[in-house]
Amino acid sequence: MKNIQPELAPPPEILIDDVAFLQKEANHRVANSLQLVTALLVSQTRGLIDPGARAAIDGAIGRISAIATVHRHLCDGAGGGLVEAAGYMRALARGLEQGSGCGGAHRRIHVDVTEAFIPTKIASSLGIIVTELVLNACKHAYAADEAGDVWIRLLFDEAGYWLEVEDHGCGMGSRGETGSGTGSRIIEILVGQIEAQCLCLTGRQGTAFLISGALPRAR
Repeated sequence: MKNIQPELAPPPEILIDDVAFLQKEANHRVANSLQLVTALLVSQTRGLIDPGARAAIDGAIGRISAIATVHRHLCDGAGGGLVEAAGYMRALARGLEQGSGCGGAHRRIHVDVTEAFIPTKIASSLGIIVTELVLNACKHAYAADEAGDVWIRLLFDEAGYWLEVEDHGCGMGSRGETGSGTGSRIIEILVGQIEAQCLCLTGRQGTAFLISGALPRAR
């Protein structure tokens, strides 16, 4: 019987280099794809007269911008599955101002975030939640021709994190919202996935959404 020797695996360093190269290529393709989709959506808004259609595309652009920001920070993070929260939220706010129509509607987004590293799962979920809440505030809190600001605050301590998205607009009671739209469902799902709690405070001085949760303990 012929003696068949098993094939030897390549040295570990070669495998590691190959994996790193493939990961870099995949990340590059994802980034390019997100940019292409955003550009196509932006082109579709030109000449649109229907306010509902324009609002729907603006919302899609904002969501894709958030995903792109999440992806970029996951790729450029500190490693170990962590993302630097302050830079991440500031980049997300800039993307929302530039890509969602908030800037054109005279909206300013302010960011107050404690410098900390947080797990990518929590960071990505909070990023999408912030996107939905900011887009909602930009669209509903103020009249179309009225200037208005939105605040993003994310604080940490030993017990966990507290996220607040606040506006000083008309308040949810005056917005005519049912809370059953796509954005609300996305928020509900993500809050459940990270085992957080969500509270909405509304009144004459605007609306504030508070999301709180625990961070995993370092081992």
